[in-house]
Amino acid sequence: MIRDPRSDAEKARADLARNAELGLAVPESPVEEGPSVTPETFGDTTEMARKEARDQAAAQRAEPLETDDGDSTGTGTIPPSGRVPVYPDELETERPDDDEDILSRAKE
Repeated sequence: MIRDPRSDAEKARADLARNAELGLAVPESPVEEGPSVTPETFGDTTEMARKEARDQAAAQRAEPLETDDGDSTGTGTIPPSGRVPVYPDELETERPDDDEDILSRAKE
């Protein structure tokens, strides 16, 4: 008898393929033929969740995504002056460049 050099796994795959071609394979239901994990496997599939997903998709299509302008403060835009505020929620008062008391305020 001639020894088959294939591994047991290769032999099993060949047997399954041959049986499938000959129609001798075990019949599978449509559920078994399909993938075992689908996109909805771990998600919320209720009607409310589907409606929310549709609403979010429509909102993303209606409003284009913001581009990153490099502003790390989270305000979304860098002011035209080029100075990024330290606390964006607080309004920064403008002081003239020739302010004489600037050194005394720096000590505060």
